[in-house]
Amino acid sequence: MGTQTVRLILVALTAGLTVGWSTAPSSAERKVAGREMPSLSLVPDSVAFWDARRGLATSGVCDPGKPCAGGAVLRTGDGGRTFRVVLRTARSAERVVTIGAAGAIVWLDDGRAFLTVDGGRSWRHYRSQIAAHPNASLASWTSAIDTRAVPDTSATDTKLVVLTTDDGGARWVRRRAPCPRALSDRVLIDLASPSRAWLVCLGQGGAGEMGKAVYRTADGGRSWQLVAETSFAPRVLRGGISIGGYPAGIAVTGAGFGLLWETRGTLYVTRDGGSDWAANTRVAEPEVDFGLAATALPDGHAYFLVAHDGTIRQVRLLATSDYGRSWRIVRAWPATG
Repeated sequence: MGTQTVRLILVALTAGLTVGWSTAPSSAERKVAGREMPSLSLVPDSVAFWDARRGLATSGVCDPGKPCAGGAVLRTGDGGRTFRVVLRTARSAERVVTIGAAGAIVWLDDGRAFLTVDGGRSWRHYRSQIAAHPNASLASWTSAIDTRAVPDTSATDTKLVVLTTDDGGARWVRRRAPCPRALSDRVLIDLASPSRAWLVCLGQGGAGEMGKAVYRTADGGRSWQLVAETSFAPRVLRGGISIGGYPAGIAVTGAGFGLLWETRGTLYVTRDGGSDWAANTRVAEPEVDFGLAATALPDGHAYFLVAHDGTIRQVRLLATSDYGRSWRIVRAWPATG
């Protein structure tokens, strides 16, 4: 079988870094022209925040049962209470990741991407080896993940390989991934700094259950420490994460405050770097709430976007200001699917 590849970008993209994105304004950028566009009735698919007030959301312009007619990127300056469109796209905008203090990358459903370095006021086409691949995604301001299979003549079963770079992707260093074979179906990753990262190894899911293990590194991926694990055989429960639920993302700050969100599961909060996770089923009820995206901030603020499939079907943006101990609904949108 092939080898799945996980890539961690260990260099922050800044306004001074021009490698990987075009210098000519795109037609989408000219439409924005430095001004905000009117608010539309759009339901977000993803959110990401720079701080407790400023953030972005992505959405498709979709009617139920019909292909999406385009997409949009929306910006908030009041913690998610209101959003305004800052970019329209020809395809559905599916994912956004913030970079540093004012940068962000948005991916469309066809793998193309846009980059902003001024808080969403202007946008350019973003081109890179990772962003161009349909299975690639950025998990934090300096991390990327690519689950592309490549030939591996040295092994007969699936293995995960971690590649690290310190020059923006010009050169990659191959390192061994920590995932055991039973938990090598796919991975989630978040990088809080060039040295500190968290990796979630996932097994094959079934009947709402999935094996999972959380690792962290403090040396840029040279070595990994297992901090939480839940598996079928042997039956292992370490760190407080249930076997139920399919993890969809992880976000952890350098100080150790973090979130792990699931579909068909719940929302987990850690305050010690991932060794102990507390489930919050009041925020995300298993089989009712489906996690879409989240951001954890160093000052204890965090945001969680969740699709609620209860009596009233909604997409909800929730926020906390006390490291996940209490949550409030900031805004809700009627579900369109």
